[in-house]
Amino acid sequence: MATLLEIKEYLKRFYSKYEAYIVPFLKFLTAMVALLLVNKELGYMAQLDSFAVVLLAALFCSFLPLNFIIIIAALFTVGHVYKLSFECAGGVLVLFMLMFLLYFRFSPKDTIVVVLTPICFALKIPTVIPLAMGLVGGPASMVSVGCGVVVYYVISFIKTNASMINSLDPDGTFARFKYLVDGIIDNKAMMVTVAAFAVTILLVYIIRRLPVDHCW
Repeated sequence: MATLLEIKEYLKRFYSKYEAYIVPFLKFLTAMVALLLVNKELGYMAQLDSFAVVLLAALFCSFLPLNFIIIIAALFTVGHVYKLSFECAGGVLVLFMLMFLLYFRFSPKDTIVVVLTPICFALKIPTVIPLAMGLVGGPASMVSVGCGVVVYYVISFIKTNASMINSLDPDGTFARFKYLVDGIIDNKAMMVTVAAFAVTILLVYIIRRLPVDHCW
């Protein structure tokens, strides 16, 4: 235990000393991974599916507030979907705007969670997020984590059903839009995951606030 405390104090001192360099680097790294993930999963627009573009966008994000990582990642996603289907891009844009309004209203300080949740899904370790936010966040973190889950499943749905979306009548605007909306609403796995993560966050939060020694 003493060794762990020593490591903790050393990390705190190191972070305090080099914070001006560490924070921009971490924002750059997060943006880079998020944008590369979007390009890997979608990648329909050649102009965005470029390492040089991702590098420039990540550098841009490293000097701006964390919220810009979400905005840039959302623009990349909408851009790729637009190349696939204008109607679906409109639906994704509306969905993202609604989620962002919800997120900015209830948990604006959990910016990084919205980005890290899809990344952890891609790394096959999604349960890290609700456990971590239950320990360091609060009940409002359910909103930001839920938004991250929805983003992951929307991207996954579009990737899986891209051929089906393309096969729909290009003049049938409503058909493509309806297919996307139905696919999101009827995604029981997404709904169960959002609910399970919310319950996990709440339970961990309650346990860590119990008047018990070392409950955290």
